Amino acid sequence: MIPIDTMLKDPTLAPQGRRKVDFAASRMPVLAAVAAELARTRPLEGMRIAACLHVTTETGNRDAITLEHLTAMKPGAIVCNAGHFDIEVDVAGLRRVATDATEVRPNAIAYTLPGGGRVIVLADGRLVGQSCAEASPAEVMDLTFATQALAVEHLVTAGAALGPGVHPVPAGIEGQVARHKLAALGVRCDDLTAEQEAYLRDWRIGS
Repeated sequence: MIPIDTMLKDPTLAPQGRRKVDFAASRMPVLAAVAAELARTRPLEGMRIAACLHVTTETGNRDAITLEHLTAMKPGAIVCNAGHFDIEVDVAGLRRVATDATEVRPNAIAYTLPGGGRVIVLADGRLVGQSCAEASPAEVMDLTFATQALAVEHLVTAGAALGPGVHPVPAGIEGQVARHKLAALGVRCDDLTAEQEAYLRDWRIGS
């Protein structure tokens, strides 16, 4: 994987993103009900986590993993957050009490607790998919958004001819987006000849 530097351009858009998350949650009532139930019962409260494990939180709320939970984990436990900001896991509290913090590998910091045990936190407790795996970087999302914009334009101009159903994005739109992207990267793209296009459309040609 090639690392890509990404930067949040406009932090003021965060509330809009939160509304989209809330909208998605409203369309998944079973998941929302389970999340609400776990939020009330706080299943980790008072638990002694005795196994060496990988803990992933995805509650969308703060204090899902508190300092009490972190200090109760068996040494070597790995913690990451897939659902919210870094306050979902109390990384700030962990930093306050830790006697040492060592980066054991990129995006993985081992915090040594006063008792000698260590807890490994991925991506500083931030969204692990975005921070460690380059999930949906801007350089990829521009392709998605451009395709969506052109698809909407296609619906406006040619939607009357489309019947009810699921329709694929026209190949011409995908080709247009690809050409723009390649041009932005300084890459020249050859156009298919008429014979090549005919070959791709006809399964009877070839071996």
